[in-house]
Amino acid sequence: MLWAVDAKNICSGALSKLMASLSIVLFHQSLSTSHRSFGASVAAAAVGPAISSNFPDPGLALDPSNGSDIWYAFSTQTGDINIQLASSPDFSSWTLHEGYDALPTLPSWARDPPHAGVWAPDVNPRPDGSWVMYFAAVGRSHPRKHCIGAATSSNVSGPYVPIRDPIVCELTRGGNIDPNLFIDPVNGKSYLVYKVDGNAIGHGGACGNTNNPVAPTPLYLQMMDSADLTTPVGKPVYLFSNMESFKEDGANVERPCMVFRNNTYYLLYNARCYASPDYRVDYVSCVVGVDTHTGILGCDWNALKMKQQLSTRHTLLHTGDTVSGTQLHAPGSMDVSPDQKKVVFHGDVNLEWFSPHAPGTVKRDRAMFAGAIDFVESELRVTQLY
Repeated sequence: MLWAVDAKNICSGALSKLMASLSIVLFHQSLSTSHRSFGASVAAAAVGPAISSNFPDPGLALDPSNGSDIWYAFSTQTGDINIQLASSPDFSSWTLHEGYDALPTLPSWARDPPHAGVWAPDVNPRPDGSWVMYFAAVGRSHPRKHCIGAATSSNVSGPYVPIRDPIVCELTRGGNIDPNLFIDPVNGKSYLVYKVDGNAIGHGGACGNTNNPVAPTPLYLQMMDSADLTTPVGKPVYLFSNMESFKEDGANVERPCMVFRNNTYYLLYNARCYASPDYRVDYVSCVVGVDTHTGILGCDWNALKMKQQLSTRHTLLHTGDTVSGTQLHAPGSMDVSPDQKKVVFHGDVNLEWFSPHAPGTVKRDRAMFAGAIDFVESELRVTQLY
């Protein structure tokens, strides 16, 4: 397809990018000169979405380097922006940096924007003070399948520059998506959890994968070099799949995220089709000293899931749950703060999109919610929204 381009559009696009970059610079300057003035420039968030526009699959990062904790959230590709960026000085009032792209250049193996389908970014600090972003993107040679890549930056806000090769790329199994880093406090090692995207090679139905034969969508754990966080070490470890529990999980399990609280590992994940109101966040727990004596690798995640999944208390969030007076719909893609006490996740806010009779012009909006995660009568729960 040929695109008509004129000078006016080129200048307009350049100006938009310039203004977006300027907003990042001004944001950092305002933090260093007047924390109060920045707070006054952002409307206080009411209970409800922290970002009400489309901001799916949010990844959370915390930067304390300027003398005060600044929160950042990164989001799946929307329009021509590969990775969206938002920030907050207090985890309550959030600013969306419209027009700014935290990953403006994609690796050579990925398709050109806006056809790369850049999904589910996860941003983490590295030991040398720089930052690493994991993401999934569609490859040039395999236009329906994603691989997991990484990019680095000296600043948390970017721009991030991709490394040359993908970290995980299992094309014969459907590709790979949903990377999320976990630092095990028991042994200090770094692990990347991710999904094998069997949906991409499914045989139709919900999310392309409920008609027989159903393709597996297993979750894996890959040890990473703790120095650079971009080099895999050894072979990936299987966690569990939708195949052993299709009745409960449906088309897939996906978007894994690991939490460690009260001497227990909690593996959060989404079950069911992301395009359905049945989409929900479940978790499996593994108690140190009971279920494992050798850290996270000693957990038999598949056996624990089969044992725990029939209990309703192991669903963390689902459609209809109300938190801080806000009813949630199709909640998913949860990420957890470094202190394991705060979370971000998305939820649908334009419910007309789910209607089978909705016109094709209806836009899906998955807003970002910011909340707290804690225990209620020994059960892990999202206890409030900010």
